[in-house]
Amino acid sequence: MVLLRTFSKVYGLCGLRVGYGLCGADDFVTAVNQVRQPFFCNAAAQAAAIEALKHQDAVAERVERAIIARVELEDGLQRLGIRVADSQANFSWFDLPGVGGDRVEDRAEYEGRVVRGLAEKGVLVRAGAALGKAGALRVTYGTPAQNERFLRELEALL
Repeated sequence: MVLLRTFSKVYGLCGLRVGYGLCGADDFVTAVNQVRQPFFCNAAAQAAAIEALKHQDAVAERVERAIIARVELEDGLQRLGIRVADSQANFSWFDLPGVGGDRVEDRAEYEGRVVRGLAEKGVLVRAGAALGKAGALRVTYGTPAQNERFLRELEALL
């Protein structure tokens, strides 16, 4: 078993790409070291991660904000008749409503229209096809105003 953790949004370090793994098997560590990039975590990222660990109060505040944003966004999606996958992350994953047929091409085309329509309004989301499931979207939680804007623009496209 391997436990992987990143110092991403919850630590305020998403752009630094720093994290750690806990593993009891030396063979796994050896295998990872053979394929990882050299100098994969620079000194600035390491220093920021160490400092971030000292501020658990800020982490708790970010977690609370993320939970509130998740509940608000999921409630809004449910009002639009969209069933959202269970999430403990900083994003929601859901199938677009009205995706007809079993053809992946049809779902991907519909998804593409929605993603482009949102982008034209300045709302960026991740397309499900790129993540392995055509006709789905991955939406990262934002501020209350950003989440409301996403819901409003999505509703207009549906």
